[in-house]
Amino acid sequence: MTKFVLTLHVLSAVFLIGPMAIAPMMGMRAIRKHDARGVHEAARTTTLYTLLSLVVAALGFVLIGVSNGRWSFGDAWVTISITLYVIALLLGIGVVAPGLTGAARLLDASTPLPATPVTPMTPVTESDTAVETPEPAGTDTATIDVETRRKVDAAYGRVAASSGIVALLLIIIVIFMVVRPFR
Repeated sequence: MTKFVLTLHVLSAVFLIGPMAIAPMMGMRAIRKHDARGVHEAARTTTLYTLLSLVVAALGFVLIGVSNGRWSFGDAWVTISITLYVIALLLGIGVVAPGLTGAARLLDASTPLPATPVTPMTPVTESDTAVETPEPAGTDTATIDVETRRKVDAAYGRVAASSGIVALLLIIIVIFMVVRPFR
């Protein structure tokens, strides 16, 4: 029974914790591209997988229960891992996902301006066969007003810092699960 629950715990960690750590990075990329829809999707994905990571925690508790004393809540590495996971969970739900949602709302509300100034068209001469036209502004090169840009940059910074901390905490937890220090 222990091996079965351990297998479920590891598989759920791979398929639920992995997206929890990666989704904010997709959101940061979408913020840089001024892609509000992409940021909304990353916020939803981050929220969903952060909440689904509770399955991994529940399986960890079950694993301790069926381990016949192999692991216990008295083990320092287990207690520290649980504490780090709670911090990661709270950061994901309380800072990362709301930061992405806020950035998406700011991008939704902003009005993109052309990234390149519109220049008058070059007059066609007899030797020219084509007319130059200015390039349209793409979503990845569009600019937004200064105040909105400042707010989006602040949200980006919060998301980057907090999701980086979440990823670091998850890495430490994996190391503790493998090495089992403080025994």
